Amino acid sequence: MQGFGHLFGPARVRWLLSVTSTTVLAAGSLASSYDGCDGLEYCDVDDSVAMLQVVSQVTHRQERRGEPADMQLLRVPRTGAAVLNEHICKPFASELQKVYKCASMSDWTAVKDATAIAVLLRHPVERTMSEFFHLSNKTAFLDSWQSFDVPELMKAAIRGATQARDLGEYLSLPMNPMRNRQTLSLSGLMKGTPVKLSSGRTVSMKDGIDWDRDGNEIVELAKEHLASDRVTFGFAEDYDCAIRLFANAFGWNASRAEARFNSAPKHRLSSKGGLIASLAQRTDQDALPPLNMAPTGNSWAQYLDAQTVKALFQANMYDMQLYAYAQLLMEPRAQAAGCHHHTRKAVADPKGKGDL
Repeated sequence: MQGFGHLFGPARVRWLLSVTSTTVLAAGSLASSYDGCDGLEYCDVDDSVAMLQVVSQVTHRQERRGEPADMQLLRVPRTGAAVLNEHICKPFASELQKVYKCASMSDWTAVKDATAIAVLLRHPVERTMSEFFHLSNKTAFLDSWQSFDVPELMKAAIRGATQARDLGEYLSLPMNPMRNRQTLSLSGLMKGTPVKLSSGRTVSMKDGIDWDRDGNEIVELAKEHLASDRVTFGFAEDYDCAIRLFANAFGWNASRAEARFNSAPKHRLSSKGGLIASLAQRTDQDALPPLNMAPTGNSWAQYLDAQTVKALFQANMYDMQLYAYAQLLMEPRAQAAGCHHHTRKAVADPKGKGDL
């Protein structure tokens, strides 16, 4: 974790902890309640990877029959999209005689031609920790057809870091596509398609992303796509509001959508504290300092010390910018939908210097 400390003074650390507590902990983290199962291809850690590949390939083929989609979900791993797909998209598609494509992982390039686009975003700290532990339990995933977004030369390094549960090493990998993944997905880079930036440069995942050089242009492209009139988005931390927004946009019965969400079985991962404790025991103290909270609760961030939170923020600085921008966009939309939006202040810079 060396190299992050100079970016954060004492005031910044206090603010980061405030962000963590207000944005992630107080939100109740509904996404965390079904953290262990993010779709057919991202399921319980004890499931057979080979069997999951067969099931998800069938779903993938079903979604590639060539029909134009009335609505397509830009689906980012570890954002809680499984419930949306299985218990809301599918039944409403049947009832309304619509073509909804919600099952496959995708990016902007894959969904850009859909009539309407849905997006679920998740706080980058929570999403990154969820994916890290998912990979640490199923490194065989990196060898499956679904790992299209992982450059071949990075697979061994990612496998080594996740198998060792070395979070510091994992976050320091420069071409790790699990960093800033939401920005990569919304910009259209996640599936490996070359994307031309406003500067005229063309970038792709195959060549690796130079975040120092191209990060600002990539996140601005992601923001532009998120703000599209065809996009309706919500936050995994405020799933009730997301369901209402989706219902209004896609003509669903809101009460029925909410009832389906509330009755959906949600895989509960109650061992977050234990997982992070075991991670701390397996890595150098410089990579993960001692835990600062007792192992109780249902979000990842509440178990992490300030140094680790800083490293997660820095490694995902463009996702943090995108998340902050999304919250600004959400304010009037949530009010119009009649749901309470409460997270903007947790991400905005309290010193008035702009968003993260």
